[in-house]
Amino acid sequence: MLEDVAAGVLDADFLHASRRVCHGEDQARNDHAVALLTPFGIRTATLEATGKPHCKFMRFVPDFICHHAHKSANDEVGSMDAS
Repeated sequence: MLEDVAAGVLDADFLHASRRVCHGEDQARNDHAVALLTPFGIRTATLEATGKPHCKFMRFVPDFICHHAHKSANDEVGSMDAS
């Protein structure tokens, strides 16, 4: 898959984009990650390469991806639980 994105997404029902960088991380590390991952960005051609007209695109979830760099949303705004 790393050498042929189209082969990697063939027949996929969902494509999930992960965050390339985490805010608060070293800028050189972030720049390196962007350079490595840019060819794997999800574009219209990527969705079309699945061969499925109803393929869904799922965007990253910041709390899940960069939990080590930031507090979770519940930590920042309080729990929705009334107890």
